[in-house]
Amino acid sequence: MRASDVHENLAHLSRELVELLEEYKGLQQASVRHEAAYRRAYAKAYLEAEGPAEARKQQATLDAAKDYLQAELARVAWDNCRTALRVLGQRLDAGRTIASTIRAEAISSGAGT
Repeated sequence: MRASDVHENLAHLSRELVELLEEYKGLQQASVRHEAAYRRAYAKAYLEAEGPAEARKQQATLDAAKDYLQAELARVAWDNCRTALRVLGQRLDAGRTIASTIRAEAISSGAGT
């Protein structure tokens, strides 16, 4: 692996990191919006239901199930993106380690002087 290949790879990973960070922000906001929609749907369904408290809770759960699923899927997408950011950070660290190794080898062989 040549130093120019490592440099190109690190530049690509850096651009990917910026793009993924923007995606992360959007997914985080979507997750919050879906959670708020679910809570609103649940509260509305609970208040509109009739009967004992437990029956109203169960009816609200049924009525808000679609909103709950959307909130959970949004949270999962956000979590997956967070994991991808962490992995990308590890890839950048590995690339920097490789770059340091190439630089050290060049210096020790006299190519860096």
